[in-house]
Amino acid sequence: RKISNYRKLALVYARLGEFDLQDKFSKQSLELAIKQEDKQILFDAYMAVGYLYENHLTKTNSNKFKVEAEKNYLSALKLLEDYPYLNSPSNFGYVNINLANLYYSNFDKTYRTKVQYHAKEALNSALKNNIQIQMAAAYGLLSEIETENKNYYQAKIYLNSALAQFKKSNNSQPEDHIYLNILMKLSEIDELEGNYKYALFTYKEYIQKF
Repeated sequence: RKISNYRKLALVYARLGEFDLQDKFSKQSLELAIKQEDKQILFDAYMAVGYLYENHLTKTNSNKFKVEAEKNYLSALKLLEDYPYLNSPSNFGYVNINLANLYYSNFDKTYRTKVQYHAKEALNSALKNNIQIQMAAAYGLLSEIETENKNYYQAKIYLNSALAQFKKSNNSQPEDHIYLNILMKLSEIDELEGNYKYALFTYKEYIQKF
């Protein structure tokens, strides 16, 4: 019960923008979870603390926050490896998508192989368990790497695969930003390739959905 209360307090302080108090109660929740035998609670606590630090990286590119986010996500991943019964259809993909996003958005380009590794791990899990929104996220990350390498053909294959999986998913409003991002990326690649007709067509679809 204490863990639940600490999490609720952390959420309240997150909404108020009080990072120090959010940090305090998130860590207290994790410390209690470590002492308990319930590994699912511990997994959730690692993910919550990892997300806390990753989310705060949007405000300050602190090396400490990067290290803490990575450490907690990797601890959550190790739990899944050590206790396979925790690995629900979505957990494995969830951790790997978060790690891939963290490495892509907050670490330098020497970490691109880790982005690919975790994105592919998430994709394989999502394909196995038919989780469309995770497939879309993984394809999107892989397309970013291919675009950086100017392999536009493969990047578009990934993006169109992401678009197809997104359309199959039942998620709507909360995930619309993913759909819009896919359309924008497709339009940008067409423009880079000089396919202005297709770029304009995709951009018009983006404007209609925006």
